[in-house]
Amino acid sequence: MTTRWENKNKRRTRRPWRTSRNQKKEKREGRQRDGKGMGGEIELNGRETERMEHCGWRTKRRIGEGMNSSSSRVVVVKRSEREKGEFWTSACQTPYKGLIATVFEMNAAQYEIRDVVNFVKLNLFNSSNYDFLYSTQAINIPYGGTHQFQKLFLEYGRAKNVTDLQYNIDNLYRHSILDRNPTVADGLSWLLDYRDPPMYDTQGVIIVVGNHNDESPSLTSAYLGSLRAQRYKIISVAVGKNHGDLSQIADSPNFYFQVDESNGQDVADRISLILCNL
Repeated sequence: MTTRWENKNKRRTRRPWRTSRNQKKEKREGRQRDGKGMGGEIELNGRETERMEHCGWRTKRRIGEGMNSSSSRVVVVKRSEREKGEFWTSACQTPYKGLIATVFEMNAAQYEIRDVVNFVKLNLFNSSNYDFLYSTQAINIPYGGTHQFQKLFLEYGRAKNVTDLQYNIDNLYRHSILDRNPTVADGLSWLLDYRDPPMYDTQGVIIVVGNHNDESPSLTSAYLGSLRAQRYKIISVAVGKNHGDLSQIADSPNFYFQVDESNGQDVADRISLILCNL
């Protein structure tokens, strides 16, 4: 017959198949070191606050120490993508700090150009990874007769929020040309002539957005060489149905994106992650 004392000792005895708290912690830390989080994701420091589906990836929105809910960042990507070297990002502890020149195709003659304008206006900067009040300075530069917009361009730092950039785009579109002229070099040459390059401690990014093939790729290449010498990074985005090929403009295949009618915000989010991790 089992005494009460023996039963008490049995309850205190840990079952051999149960994992101790320390063992669980060691196992979890080992996964984080190996990049093998739940579902093959990379687990990063911070408290998980929200899970979301993003661009077909299982991603997490986390808040790090000293950050509030409005400063949360998407910080997780598929481990398989990291291993392939196709795309890699880490937590955006702070918003992007630097210059952004959006050089995009614009005219009033072709209906498909509206897709380009809508992507730049509604999607591109719709992210908490930018802080236009303190650290992010952006300007809009339409190409195709760029120099005719001379008095309508913003100075770096003039736009204090996304609304300022959107208002400027609307103003530019009202004065856009009636002829088709997809010459990327128009916008790049204006940037070289009229805006100062990034300072030594500041990032600089040019985002080229268009629908048609560039009409003067050799001239564009020459201007891109000069801008890269000023430490600008180049990203390109082809937008719309049956869009042209702008891949040769980007610094690398990972910096080239294609936008259709359904993935505009997903692409914009991925671009923001690249920028804030430069």
